[in-house]
Amino acid sequence: MESDDECPKGSLNDPTPSQCPLPVSSRASPKSKPAPAPAPAPAPAPAPALALTRKRTEFTVKELEKILIAVLEVDLFMYKHVRWLLLQPHLE
Repeated sequence: MESDDECPKGSLNDPTPSQCPLPVSSRASPKSKPAPAPAPAPAPAPAPALALTRKRTEFTVKELEKILIAVLEVDLFMYKHVRWLLLQPHLE
């Protein structure tokens, strides 16, 4: 086994770890527990739904009319419902 004197010392700029054996004080003792395994990396967050549909979608005029009618029906329902709520007498 090599002694510490024979072991080359790495510089701060040297990215490679030293090939020297660990000193006795930093070696793991046989009675100590092994180091816990690093936690697995968290799963990547799912991409937004829009990122999955990058392809341009084309609608016909009839399809756009149906979409617009559905949106306007929901808007009218919400308007009527909110108006009805606002006209209700409030309990104090």
